[in-house]
Amino acid sequence: MSTVEFPEIFNNGLTLLSGAISDSATSIDVDSALALGLDNSTTDAYVTIIAPSTFGFNPFLTPETLEVIQVTAVSGDTLTVTRGVDGTTGVEFGDNAYVMTRNNAATLQRVYDALTDGTDSLNIDSILIGGDSTVSGDRLLGATGVDKTWSHFIPASAISLAATNPAGALVVQVMASGDTEIAMIPFDASTNELVTTAFIMPDDYDGSNMTIDLYWTALSGTGAVDWSFWIKGFTHDDDLTVAHGFNSFSTATLTALNDLQITTATKTISGSVVGGELVTLLLQRAASAGSDTLNADAQLIGIKLSYT
Repeated sequence: MSTVEFPEIFNNGLTLLSGAISDSATSIDVDSALALGLDNSTTDAYVTIIAPSTFGFNPFLTPETLEVIQVTAVSGDTLTVTRGVDGTTGVEFGDNAYVMTRNNAATLQRVYDALTDGTDSLNIDSILIGGDSTVSGDRLLGATGVDKTWSHFIPASAISLAATNPAGALVVQVMASGDTEIAMIPFDASTNELVTTAFIMPDDYDGSNMTIDLYWTALSGTGAVDWSFWIKGFTHDDDLTVAHGFNSFSTATLTALNDLQITTATKTISGSVVGGELVTLLLQRAASAGSDTLNADAQLIGIKLSYT
């Protein structure tokens, strides 16, 4: 994305020309540059010069004689300028003509270009929100299918036990008395057990791979857990009886009892999924796999789904 800089913008600036100027002079003196909000560091600002004899009259009867100029440098009270900008032309002005800061189309257009990079979508490198949150990157906000980020967490309490080989019933585990209680689904160490859930893809989903994070722990035992899953999308009139095949998810070794474990994998959703469609996920602990060595229940806390 190209960089478009903002002009300097000031409110209620007013001073007078110090001496008459021709319609092409590019160095002009004013009574006070500071009164316009300008100083020697100014390199980009717009001001308007108005003939006093026409200032404040009814614009339908006596239009103001004015000119918008762009200030490119300041030295004391001497302004280096570009004449006749923003649709105006150079005008001869006498001594004591009014010099003012006013809203003008050139400033607003520059602000618009800086925010949108010349498109009709907001395109910003970085936005600081509320003082502590930042949205960054070349991100077109409001454009379907362009650099979207989405995440959705499904807690154990919103996950169903499978009809065949279901995992254990949901249990609220007291992790710290009077402080932390977490709903968990136990998966047996000796039997392949399953749970299922479903969700609707966001309308602006662009076909990106899905990242799946499993949040789990173990209350006893040592070893690794082999997680497998099947994820499939369905649209209107799709056959819901399509047979599934499990994808190896990840084998994760328990780091410590009662510690939160987050196991991550990125997978492609089976089927041609677009925004607004149904996606089902079947999760299994493959206890019979040789790589599954945890000799106790694996406790599922939830599943996070995301894409970028």
